[in-house]
Amino acid sequence: MHSRQSAFGRLAFTLIELLVVIAIIGILVALLLPAVQAAREAARRTQCVVNLKNLALAALNFESSQGYFAPAAQERVNPSGGLASGEKPPLARHNGLSFLLPYFEQGNKFSVIDFDWDWNATSPYDNEAYTKQDIGGILICPSSPVYQPLRHATDYIGAIRVDVSSSGLKDLLVSGMIDAHGGIGEDEPIWRGLLQEDKLNMEDSAKTDRRRVRAGQVTDGLSNTGMYFEAVAKPFMFGFYTGTFDGVKETRFFNGEEDRSRNSRFRWASQRTWMTINDFCGSSQLINCNNVNKPFGFHVGGINISSADGSVGFYSESMDANAFVALVTMAGQEVLP
Repeated sequence: MHSRQSAFGRLAFTLIELLVVIAIIGILVALLLPAVQAAREAARRTQCVVNLKNLALAALNFESSQGYFAPAAQERVNPSGGLASGEKPPLARHNGLSFLLPYFEQGNKFSVIDFDWDWNATSPYDNEAYTKQDIGGILICPSSPVYQPLRHATDYIGAIRVDVSSSGLKDLLVSGMIDAHGGIGEDEPIWRGLLQEDKLNMEDSAKTDRRRVRAGQVTDGLSNTGMYFEAVAKPFMFGFYTGTFDGVKETRFFNGEEDRSRNSRFRWASQRTWMTINDFCGSSQLINCNNVNKPFGFHVGGINISSADGSVGFYSESMDANAFVALVTMAGQEVLP
């Protein structure tokens, strides 16, 4: 009887031994979890790069076919009276992404949009039914912390210019951290990005500016000029944002609050979904300040940006401000480090 009890005793775990085993398993899980998370983020980042590369190649194929790059947006400025009900506009409002649809296997989506009417028109042709929808995640970075297929959003947008007249960049220009080019105004070509607004002014034809950029106009070099920039998770708000809240101007930190009134430029088909470089955070940081029409992503330490030669690079959020401006502009005559 005694020997049988001893045999059973040797086969069983004591409470202390069980707790030790659980603790060891917990430590192993804690050690492995960061590695697993890092591996998952690496996979998400790779898919983000693939999405951007496919988009850049679609833009290059469009340029080869049409002789110019699809603009960031096609826009018109109306006179005070606007258009009569049911009147076809002389230039319909669309995002340049819509023109690229057939060049990255979305020809079926392209074919149902009537480009004679605005992207969100509902009458006489219902474009809104075809543009306010998800298009398979090809414009969404998987590293985004929010799920947004029903918001018809894009995480990749063009930067049309550097706003040197804005107060946001004034300090960097005055200090020389951004080359002011002798104080030349922001409407000059030296501050323009590759993807610009193709704009029709219905009230003043002299102000019409049908910008259609050809590859030969990119004098800084295609590989040195950014095309599509990450601006991820819109219309949710992330990062430090300065605005007016309850009548008071202040800076707040946002970590996932959806606010379509402040972060409204997120729809892939809208002619308003583009960015300008017009603000900084910290001492001179231009990347990852906030995602309200700014370069912003969720990869550790920086964002992915596609260049006009079809390549995609990772750019650190601590990147020199002047070097980043050089990447944004297509004819700034700067030399990238």
